Amino acid sequence: MKILIQVRHYTTARGRRAFPGVMRLHHRLASAHPGFIALRRLTPVTPKLPGVIDVVIEFASMRQIMRWRRSPDHQRMAAAYARCWSKPPEVQFFEVRES
Repeated sequence: MKILIQVRHYTTARGRRAFPGVMRLHHRLASAHPGFIALRRLTPVTPKLPGVIDVVIEFASMRQIMRWRRSPDHQRMAAAYARCWSKPPEVQFFEVRES
């Protein structure tokens, strides 16, 4: 079963400027791991929350996404995101069920 992780990043002004580059790094590192499906930045169509950036990453299974999260590549990516934050992110896991 596919698994999504939604991460809500709370960013500084400097972090928002750096964010596109960090997302490119995130995609490069995560896409090399088995089961990777997609990395997306969500853009609200309703009023935005200042400094908030939502990102979703999708893997084919819980086992594969947990391997990614325990990897040195994930640690490197998380350290890059941490330089963008005004406070730690909120993280939620979701199962994807096709209708």
